Amino acid sequence: MYTYFILLGSNTDDANENIRRALMSFVFIGDIAGVSPVEKSDNGYYNCVVVVRTSLDAEALTEQTKATEKMLGRDADDREHIPIDIDIVMRDTDILRPREASAPYFISCMESLM
Repeated sequence: MYTYFILLGSNTDDANENIRRALMSFVFIGDIAGVSPVEKSDNGYYNCVVVVRTSLDAEALTEQTKATEKMLGRDADDREHIPIDIDIVMRDTDILRPREASAPYFISCMESLM
């Protein structure tokens, strides 16, 4: 069983709804162990961190998160309008995405989980 720290972000007018819908998808992936409050960052994104416990490895979890992004309208070619962005930042104590792990919005969301 792994514990993943996953960053959700959206920069659309319906960001809170997109994040809520993405959170619902994790119910089918594993146990949700925590969710930070949604925060607005300086770059106009709304972000939160969800902690998920699952037996899926990182590759299988990535497949699931990419399917959720697509289901919620994410277009890989559109870099401006992001209905949902899902990044697997950490697995247990391993940092998988160092840039996101050091971002102020991720740190702030993580602090609110403690």
